[in-house]
Amino acid sequence: MLFATALPGVGSVGYGLLLTAGALGHILGSPLSPSVSRRLGAGRTVLGSVFVLGFMYLGLSLFHAPLLLAALLVLDGLNLGLSGVVKVLTQRHLVPPEMRGAYRFVVSCAAPLGAFLGGVVGRALGLRETFAIAGGLGLLFAALFAGSVNNRAVVRAGQQTYAQPSES
Repeated sequence: MLFATALPGVGSVGYGLLLTAGALGHILGSPLSPSVSRRLGAGRTVLGSVFVLGFMYLGLSLFHAPLLLAALLVLDGLNLGLSGVVKVLTQRHLVPPEMRGAYRFVVSCAAPLGAFLGGVVGRALGLRETFAIAGGLGLLFAALFAGSVNNRAVVRAGQQTYAQPSES
């Protein structure tokens, strides 16, 4: 949010309003999560959320008016609300119980590492450029995995995760 506070007309109150915009999106998206995931399926919901995140970061790199930023943050919150529950439930379905601690450790370490790298890139290239890179990478990875992350793959992975070993 350093980016938001550096914009003309966005002081501490504007910053609070931008945070509220993201929270509003999350509040609106969370109750819709069950119906969206039933309609789209877990694979499409998770993959779609990565596409939306990529477009949202590209938008942050391009649009600088506070109202447009607020709209993007509502979209981000909506996306997180819609996909967050599905991501957690899919993880619980796909990761065997004995591996969940290790999985959570890796995921928990990735977030601060990503924040650190984003800060390094932001300081070196600028915040808008960093958002553009993040958006481009999000879209690139979503496109690369579009063929393999789908509803059938999630079901198949779940079946393989909990398959009983055959007795020979």
